[in-house]
Amino acid sequence: MKRFGVPACRPLFAVLILACAGFVAGCSSTASAQGEGNRGVARLRAMVASSPVALPAVRLDVAEDGRIAKVNGFEAADFDRLWERVNGTPLFGRIRFFAADDGGRSYVEWFRDAGIQHVTVTTREDGLYVMVNGSPLPHLAWDAERLENMLLALRRFETDDSESFALLGADQLKAVSDALPLVQGLNLRVDIRFPLPTGPDGQELVDRVPLPTNRVFRQVARDTAAVRPPLQTVDVEVVYRELDEGGWVPSLFEFSTLDLRTLMEPLGYEVPLLKMPEEMRQRIEQEGISSLGMQVADGGLFLSMDDRPLPHVAWDEESLTNLTGLLHTLYPEGTYLPEDAKWVPVVRETAPMYNDFAISILLRFPVDPALRVQ
Repeated sequence: MKRFGVPACRPLFAVLILACAGFVAGCSSTASAQGEGNRGVARLRAMVASSPVALPAVRLDVAEDGRIAKVNGFEAADFDRLWERVNGTPLFGRIRFFAADDGGRSYVEWFRDAGIQHVTVTTREDGLYVMVNGSPLPHLAWDAERLENMLLALRRFETDDSESFALLGADQLKAVSDALPLVQGLNLRVDIRFPLPTGPDGQELVDRVPLPTNRVFRQVARDTAAVRPPLQTVDVEVVYRELDEGGWVPSLFEFSTLDLRTLMEPLGYEVPLLKMPEEMRQRIEQEGISSLGMQVADGGLFLSMDDRPLPHVAWDEESLTNLTGLLHTLYPEGTYLPEDAKWVPVVRETAPMYNDFAISILLRFPVDPALRVQ
């Protein structure tokens, strides 16, 4: 049985974080600076708000040790020295973005064995697109309204003095708040190239797959531009009920898990209550979140909070097929899967069928109406 020592989600996070790291970090440090720094961010936001800005593509070449070796053909060390003069710290430094994990093989080795030569990430006015070896994957789609709703949702899960569930601290939320308007206005493209297998003489053993042209991204955007969420029809509505002793349990058709446990108890079956984790329940209650919605339909996965649409995952037949192929390549049959990769077999086998379903799930919570965001 093959075993991969790298968690499933971390490579994807590494790619996305690396693609936006310099940009978001710059926004964060500038936003947190005083005086002229804040005015600079405000001017930049005002500039890109009126017209999207197309930035030159950034090509990052990853070395064998997982560090960034070159930026657009220039040594990363030169950029580090320049960035350190301006900001006091190196841009890339000694960070191993694709390092080994707990004695396992590195991401560089993993991607190379899987034949992944490069990953391209680009932000456009309508979303964030990802391509692997030039093949498009499902992408994150948005517009101004959905980005604003996402920021509102993140604010409701900001770290506070309570012990309830949280996603972001104040500094992280500030960085995201400053970055989101820029992300929508800046056409930022990052190509991350990984080293190819080489022979004893150091020569590359396989040919380089050409980087995708911008025309490919325009085609993907055009193919998914007509995607719209279907009419709001709720197939499954789960209503959480409050227990007398505290806590929330789900109910379907006014029949809760507590009712089911009571019904099955004489038969010797103990039905799990499926109580919502207390820290999550506290956060939802204190923020007055009345509902969360999810809809899988032709063209994407659509999410909402309190009937406010959030950025959604958009796809078509080609991107779903590419996703399945990528998961088969990264996680062949018989591969050991760590805990955070248990979703892989399900998505790997079902992704091609997502366009064949229309499933809606709405979760409703027993919150005080006075707390609801208007």
